[in-house]
Amino acid sequence: MAIFQKNGNPTKSMRDCAPQNTRGLLDKKPETKWYFKTSNLIIAFLCLGPFALPLVWLNPRFSNRSKVIISVVVVILSYYLTLSMVSSVKTIQKYYQQIYQADF
Repeated sequence: MAIFQKNGNPTKSMRDCAPQNTRGLLDKKPETKWYFKTSNLIIAFLCLGPFALPLVWLNPRFSNRSKVIISVVVVILSYYLTLSMVSSVKTIQKYYQQIYQADF
């Protein structure tokens, strides 16, 4: 935007007309909320797993395509991690059964 003189030629932009102490306010982008920052989303996924998916779906920075891709990856990863944990627990139970049988 420009401010025009009587002859129609632009003189200054709105940024040049602003006082010195408010120029930084015109250049600032709106700050993202803390729960939409990427680092916090990663921490939420590491701690909560698929329960952090609503944060992705409510995040305005992601397109619908990225939301679907992230959701599919998180659900598949959660499924395989759950299978791995169940297998580990069964293996630990077998070892404990062998230890208790050997002692008695």
